[in-house]
Amino acid sequence: MCEDFEDKLFNMIRTNESKNDSGIQEKLTIDECLQKAGGFGRLRWAMLVYAILAKQGTSYFIFALAFLELMPAFECRNSINDPFVPCGDLSSLRSSSKICKDHSLIDRDLWRIDYTDSKSFHNWMTELELFCYSDFMIGLLGSVVFVGFALSGILLKQADNFGRKWTALSGILASCAIAFVLFFARNLYVIYVFLFLAGLFIYRNVAVYILVLEMVPEKYRIYASSCILSAEAMLTVPPITIFFLSGGKNMYHILAVGVGLSVISSISAFFVPESPKFLYGKKRFSALRSNLAYIARFNGTSMENYIIEGEVDFESSDLSLEKPVFQKSSSVEYNQDILDEQSLDKVKKSEEVQFFNIGQQKEFSVMEELKNRRTLINLICVIAIFCSVTFNYYLIGFFLKYVGGNIFVNGLATAVSDICGNYAGAFVQKLIGSKKTILLCLIIGLIAAIPLLFTTNPILIAVCVFGGRFSIQGGITIAYFLNPETFPPLFVPFSFSVTNLICRVINIFAPQIAEIKPRQTPIIILMCMTGLAVIFALILKPGIKR
Repeated sequence: MCEDFEDKLFNMIRTNESKNDSGIQEKLTIDECLQKAGGFGRLRWAMLVYAILAKQGTSYFIFALAFLELMPAFECRNSINDPFVPCGDLSSLRSSSKICKDHSLIDRDLWRIDYTDSKSFHNWMTELELFCYSDFMIGLLGSVVFVGFALSGILLKQADNFGRKWTALSGILASCAIAFVLFFARNLYVIYVFLFLAGLFIYRNVAVYILVLEMVPEKYRIYASSCILSAEAMLTVPPITIFFLSGGKNMYHILAVGVGLSVISSISAFFVPESPKFLYGKKRFSALRSNLAYIARFNGTSMENYIIEGEVDFESSDLSLEKPVFQKSSSVEYNQDILDEQSLDKVKKSEEVQFFNIGQQKEFSVMEELKNRRTLINLICVIAIFCSVTFNYYLIGFFLKYVGGNIFVNGLATAVSDICGNYAGAFVQKLIGSKKTILLCLIIGLIAAIPLLFTTNPILIAVCVFGGRFSIQGGITIAYFLNPETFPPLFVPFSFSVTNLICRVINIFAPQIAEIKPRQTPIIILMCMTGLAVIFALILKPGIKR
């Protein structure tokens, strides 16, 4: 009876001591802290701009790779006095040794590049004379990038150890240096090495994606995700397409823009705060409070009188133990007859034990999390869905060559389709949830693929390709979002790393599969991949965070 009374009295005193001169302290979850610090305020908009810029730089080199290795048109003549006429294709020129011999140019007076042709540019093919090399050597430019992509997930895992900010910063700085080297490089083997590194350090995109989403209140995250994933379609494709349509011929003008964006993103990366959720997961509450204060100041608000859920302030707890546990107050009178000195010691020791037990909370472990059956099943489902939509994204892109019209206009239409797909996926996700949205995107993509099995009509092919691309891009938005939505914050870099590694390896085969004859075979493979993703989407249970 006496012990029950002591417990009640102790709780009353603790409640009274939690008050300060400014009022009662609020106990907030980490999401409520983010909302209190300004919600989707000025800093979040600045973070979105930072994320979009961070995805550029080497992305300009990677996206423009198809144009950097585009074969020019040639004009030849039999003698110096003859006029130039269009030559045959490159294979016939190589076999006749009219232009190249042993990787060297010959008879320079008898041939020239026809820069009036729409496919002739000042690019790596012309500046490095790559047309004298084999198709394998030229194709290797793209292959080394994919190898770097596949290995980039290994570096992304460091976001769990060093934080999102510093992992993203290291990738951005490295990418900036790589962009400079690729811009000035005039040696094929140097370009091989740095294209591989460009693919390897592409992990910065995912690190920035995680960082921004963990700083945005939950109700805005899907829209932030769509904005980040639309970066290439908004800032890379349109400028390059407009450059070509306006008659631009020097690819180095485009690459200079990528270098400039790399420099801007590198400078801005130093001013970005660490992810509050990362600090919360690591129980670094002092750094978290400073982080939230910085966010609040940037947003023009303040963070006062709050306690973070799960917070343990060891310094204040130690100080409180040095003071008398019970103080005279208006609500509780000190009664020596009821609580003697022995009772006070007992309560004081129980307080010490309470703080000690909280401080000994078990640290998060990825391996322990994987032992949970639902987490493991969800991880397998997320990997299968992500691999399917990204593989189909690359595969259907190769069918653009069957669409009639100007290739550059088609590229611009594809970018618009991607942007619309991103935001449509986000809008639908807010209405019906991630699981139903990904199923809807997969089913639309499946329906769009069916006519491609039978039709040769270029208009119907265009509708199916752009419609399929629209649904697949919406699926990619949700597939990216499934990781932070489904798993705990400290598990997300690991899930992204594993997903990235497996899916990049699978995506390497997309170009080869796209060229399999007959033309219906790649479509059948696309439909099988989509059907497989539908099965795993039905098994997935997003939103389960332990």
